[in-house]
Parts: sequence; C-alpha cells; structure tokens
Amino acid sequence: MNIDILLQTIKYITEAPYFWSTMGIIVGMCIFIGAIIFDGDFSIATKAMIGLGSYVFFVIQIQFIRITNVLANNKSGHSEPYMAYASSVTLVIISIFWIIGVILGVFISSYFHKKK
Repeated sequence: MNIDILLQTIKYITEAPYFWSTMGIIVGMCIFIGAIIFDGDFSIATKAMIGLGSYVFFVIQIQFIRITNVLANNKSGHSEPYMAYASSVTLVIISIFWIIGVILGVFISSYFHKKK
C-alpha cells in the first residue's frame, strides 16, 4: 500500500458521519476503564498496551496481506482500493484512541492516588 492510498483511506474513514464523536466516546470510556481496572498502576497498564499492540499488529498484517492478494487478483470488485483497506485502518485508529484513553485513565487515577 502506497502513501496515496493510505491518505485516501484515512480521508474516507474520517469523513464518515459520527467518526470523531465515536472516537471521543471511545477515549471517554477508556479513561474510566483505565482508572477502574488498572487503578494507577502503570506497569500493569503497560503490559496490557503491549498485549493490545501485538494483537493489532498481527491482525493488521493478516488483513493487509489478504487485501493485497485480493486486489492483486482483482477479485474484490472494488474500483477504489482505499475502500478495501478501510476496515484495517479503522482498527488501527480505534486501537490508538483506546490506548490514549486507557493511558489518560491510569494517569488520572495515579495523580489522585498520589495527591491523597
């Protein structure tokens, strides 16, 4: 996938209705999840982020290989290749916002525990 297709895919995803509000909801929910589950413990949260990151890495690798093979054989029916990559790039974007929310939740929880 070249940079032009990646930029078209990101534009296609971010222009969808309610995309940014959904990312805000994900961050907000994950702030609570990070504060409740990890309770200010950065070492456990770091392990969880590494686990999530490795999961996303392997899922994206498999999806990109599959999509590239389908597009190369022209069996997808997609006239625009950026549409084929949209689900994979969406997964990456959602995971990034999830990580941001959890880190903020752990940071906020840690801050208030230290303040006591």
